[in-house]
Amino acid sequence: MKKRTNKIISFAALLFLVSACDEFLNVNVNPNSTTGPPAKTILAGATTEIAFHMGSDIHRFSSEWVQQFTGGGNAGTQTVEYGRYNVTATDLNNCWRGGVWGDVLSDLQKLRELTQDKSPRYAGIAKICQAFMFSIAVDAWGDIPFT
Repeated sequence: MKKRTNKIISFAALLFLVSACDEFLNVNVNPNSTTGPPAKTILAGATTEIAFHMGSDIHRFSSEWVQQFTGGGNAGTQTVEYGRYNVTATDLNNCWRGGVWGDVLSDLQKLRELTQDKSPRYAGIAKICQAFMFSIAVDAWGDIPFT
């Protein structure tokens, strides 16, 4: 009888310990870390990307096509081909996918969603930057998807 009582008490203690392990094993969650980026960080990244693309790929292609400057370099280099108006669709893929659409516009949309109710100033800045980037993208590629 005593063995049976010991087994029941041991089983009850085991159940108690197993149910209490939820909080004990939750050691991989840092209570001091943020759950998402702050609005000022998203805005800084987006404006930096805008500045980069306005001064690099989009600027280079459009300036060469209107003969503001020409691509310098030896024969066979990429910039010489741009000066000859030999721009292929893949030359602008990085600028579109990884830059304007993939980085800037998606970051600005995320900023608008995060700050619409909390900080309308950040949401307003994001709307203005989005409008600017949409106008640049339409000038560069023609009709583009809005969503």
